[in-house]
Amino acid sequence: MKFNSAGREDIDALMLGTGRPFIGEILNARSAMLPLEHFQRLQQQLLEAATGVEVLQLQGASRDTCKLLKEGESSKQKSYRVLCELPREVSSADLEALKGVSELELAQFTPQRVAHRRALLERQRTIHTLECELVPGNPRHLLLWLRTQAGTYVKEFCHGDESRTKPSLTSLLSCDQPIKVLELDVNEIHMDFP
Repeated sequence: MKFNSAGREDIDALMLGTGRPFIGEILNARSAMLPLEHFQRLQQQLLEAATGVEVLQLQGASRDTCKLLKEGESSKQKSYRVLCELPREVSSADLEALKGVSELELAQFTPQRVAHRRALLERQRTIHTLECELVPGNPRHLLLWLRTQAGTYVKEFCHGDESRTKPSLTSLLSCDQPIKVLELDVNEIHMDFP
């Protein structure tokens, strides 16, 4: 079986919302399409297996659906919730600096953490929306909600990856040390998919 999904996340990122679309391609299949009952039975078995993985709307897929999933890799948007820690207390000036940020264009070189397995490229990505708020009781913590273009390296947007991402949250807030990402959750993958 070959597994194709609408992107991937770091191992420490939670996939929330309605989940991630995927297609499991059965290699050397003996029939073109299994009946719907087979998919429903398999979905129920996966849910009962208590693996921590939840599968919804399992069904057969056409070649057009496979093509749609592949095209969505570059055109989809993703929403994130990010808990950050600044090297200093968050100020009202910081909140003001981030207020109304939208359609922020980034230049991101391949991050250092994945450079051993990816080509060294500069990618242009967009932060479509950015909202933030203070975390009560933690004056150095900032909670972000981002909606980004597919392929945006969100952790690197936050800390800057030693200036390999420009601009970064660290540079936007004029921090003298990189901002740390404490938690990163994917709230939603925005793409049309049956």
